Amino acid sequence: MKGTTPSCAAGFRLFRHAFLSSSALLYSLLLSSFLPLLLTDTHTYSRVDVHLETNSTTAPLRTYTHTEIYTLAPSNATILLALQEQEDRLIKKLKLAVRKAVEDMLSGENETLKSMIESTITAVAKLGEDITQQAELGRKLQGRVDASTANMRAVKHDVGGPQKDVLKLHQKIAEMEDRSRRCNIRLVGLVESAEGENAIQFLQDKLPEWIPSLVGEKIKIQQAHRIYTAQDKSNRPRTLIFQLLRYQDREKILNGVRALPSAPTHQASYEGRTSTSRLMFFPDYSTETAQKRRAFDAVRKQIANRGLRQFLRYPATLKVKHNGTLHFFDSVADAEKFMSALARSSRSTPRPSAPNTPPRSLHLNTPQRLQLTDNHYVRSVHESK
Repeated sequence: MKGTTPSCAAGFRLFRHAFLSSSALLYSLLLSSFLPLLLTDTHTYSRVDVHLETNSTTAPLRTYTHTEIYTLAPSNATILLALQEQEDRLIKKLKLAVRKAVEDMLSGENETLKSMIESTITAVAKLGEDITQQAELGRKLQGRVDASTANMRAVKHDVGGPQKDVLKLHQKIAEMEDRSRRCNIRLVGLVESAEGENAIQFLQDKLPEWIPSLVGEKIKIQQAHRIYTAQDKSNRPRTLIFQLLRYQDREKILNGVRALPSAPTHQASYEGRTSTSRLMFFPDYSTETAQKRRAFDAVRKQIANRGLRQFLRYPATLKVKHNGTLHFFDSVADAEKFMSALARSSRSTPRPSAPNTPPRSLHLNTPQRLQLTDNHYVRSVHESK
């Protein structure tokens, strides 16, 4: 048989042998018990009858006998009863034989199954012990995690104050660095090596030419040098930084540049060729402040394209003048939303208003007031003229 174990196959063969043996025994008993009855259909019996006859009362008696031979068929009830008794005996013997064969067949399987059950019970018990240990370990770990979480919350609460202090100190350090650079000016666009070996004398001679408002002013420069960075692939000239002795001289230079109708230029001759460079003057700030101010470059360009006056105040606050109102933005996002609101208002049909009257949405009558623009608050200051 396919799909059975060797022990099951052996038990099946034993059961089949017992069944065949019992069937053969039953068949032999049936033949031995009922074959004579089946071969002989009748039994012979004899009967003698005595008859007395006389012709008269005085005649002597005359007797004679009559013998009759006849056959009788066996009774069906007798045969069925015998068959039933024989069948009961055979069934009992067959049951005993089958029971013995099954017990012999399952004895080995019972032992194997018993051993498997015992091993399974042992494994389950061990697994239960392991699960109990793991549950206990989990409870301990959960307790440790809870304790660690509580400690972290306490530490965060304790660190919150020092973090604020560190942020304030960081801002103060950036402010101190900016103050140390408050007399510096960055000159961008000057051709490399145009200053020669004496950059201070070159600047003192050229500043009045670039900025006419400085004519007659005695500008004292303490030091000047190029920034120490490698030139990029575009071959742009490095920035020239110079430090002034007085802060007032720095303001004169920057204000003079702002008053010019266009940026000053410088012509330089090199190997018989003359090149003109456009010069730009910027205040010198720390890296942190410079990054904050540089973030406003894109929005400042949009404002300039719309023809609005704008200025970037220290450290990084954008000032925009629109319809006589000054708007101040400390973040790029607020400035961009303000420009978006202006773009939508310019596309929509404006309401008729009195001449020289700024729109109501951008007009303020108080010196300082919070105004809602595009679902964001911006600080606005009205400049009265």
